[in-house]
Amino acid sequence: MRKKRKTSAFNEYIETLTPAENAQLESFFRALKIKIGTNKKCRKELTQDFEKMFVYYYINGKKLSEAIEILSEENLGDFYSSTDNQTWFPLDNAAKIYPLIMNYNWMMIFRVSVYLKKEIVPCVLQMALDRTIKRFPYFATTVKKGFFFHYLDGCNFRFAAEEERTLPCSGINLSKQDSRSLRVIYYKNRISCEFFHLLTDGTGGMCFLKTLTAEYLKLTGEKIAYENDVLDINAPPEDAEAANDFPIADAPSKDKKKKNKSSDALQISGRRAFILPSRVLHFEFETDKLKSWAENEKATVTELLVTLLFFACRHTIRKKINVDSCIQIQVPVNMRNFYPSKTLRNFSMFCIIKIPYRNVMDFDSVLNEVKTQMKTGTSKSELDKSMAFANNAVKNCKYIPLFIKKYLVRWGYNIIGEKNTTTTLSNLGVASLPENMKNSVDKFDFVLGIPSRNKYNCSVVSYRDKTVLSLIKTIKNEEFELYLKELLESRGIYPKIYGSK
Repeated sequence: MRKKRKTSAFNEYIETLTPAENAQLESFFRALKIKIGTNKKCRKELTQDFEKMFVYYYINGKKLSEAIEILSEENLGDFYSSTDNQTWFPLDNAAKIYPLIMNYNWMMIFRVSVYLKKEIVPCVLQMALDRTIKRFPYFATTVKKGFFFHYLDGCNFRFAAEEERTLPCSGINLSKQDSRSLRVIYYKNRISCEFFHLLTDGTGGMCFLKTLTAEYLKLTGEKIAYENDVLDINAPPEDAEAANDFPIADAPSKDKKKKNKSSDALQISGRRAFILPSRVLHFEFETDKLKSWAENEKATVTELLVTLLFFACRHTIRKKINVDSCIQIQVPVNMRNFYPSKTLRNFSMFCIIKIPYRNVMDFDSVLNEVKTQMKTGTSKSELDKSMAFANNAVKNCKYIPLFIKKYLVRWGYNIIGEKNTTTTLSNLGVASLPENMKNSVDKFDFVLGIPSRNKYNCSVVSYRDKTVLSLIKTIKNEEFELYLKELLESRGIYPKIYGSK
């Protein structure tokens, strides 16, 4: 009989087994011990994860033989087989700036969440994470300092799935030796993954969340198909998934170099709160109504929402306005739309939609201007110029030591940074899932990180009949969201609004 552990539920479970079953269980844990060659703490935690799963399956009526087959240690791969992980990754061209400009109170962290139709079972989510993380070696890393740039150092310790206790997109302490660049948290029926932006963008983050969710559902007894960005956790990772694809951009012709002119944007009024974010709000719409409105206006959903944000920004700007002062909204663009990229790292650029404050008066005229600027700003030729500019910037400072580069980049970011935007709207588009997962998932949401200077960041994602627009804010004033609600309701769109206190 196995030596009794502190896990009382597991001890009680052992008492229910026959001698033959006990022998089977002993054999399973001996094989597991051989499979886990990491440090003592990790081995103990992983062993307890498996013990909890055996109890879970017993409570849910599964035979020991069935549980052993499902929980086969082979699903861990070789991820935990050694403490000596020699894998490391250079940062992609977009990510290299992030660790240089962050500070204790501000990091570029974003969140993607899935809401299931049943409450989360913690031990099942933890086991799903134990098995999924090996499929994403680029995410199983910690941030380290090199001489010229930061880099990502591979690690094979256990990543914990924890109950949500902190504010969304809170900072990650990267000074710890075993710091993680992502966190997995749950609350009631919600699973959330928060990523330091140097790891990935929204597309890569959503791929990880979908795969983790699929493995969770598989452990609860669902049959899962590997499609629509749901990856097979036991398939070897592809090199292309960890590629820095910024250098593949087509070079713009010499007479069409990116003109990096920028001007300070108007900022929403309000005093920055002491605790950040001061609030996260979600506006949930019926997708069909939003799409119908967009079709009637001959616009995309993104163009429609950007237009609404111009009016919400105008309503909440109290600063004395110069004649040429502009509201400027940044819109990230997924470069995978233009290049055959499989990368799960950052591969997005952005355009800025810029309209003078005095011209934000008539809805139709503002929408037409947004359409015009979006058509130009999100074109491949314009985005290639931006990518070429970013690639050249990385190339030109390649051999500047990190301790000097840090001060130069922070100085430049303090001069420009978020000063040339009023707010941001990032649209992840429509989330798709394999057919046999759809009935288990209610909706998704997507939250950008806390802005360093701007007062709001906005993001949106759709799934089936629900579209969720999320706002993260740094002020207590509620005029922006109240006016946005008023604008929507005046057009027959009545959002369900919920969020943090």
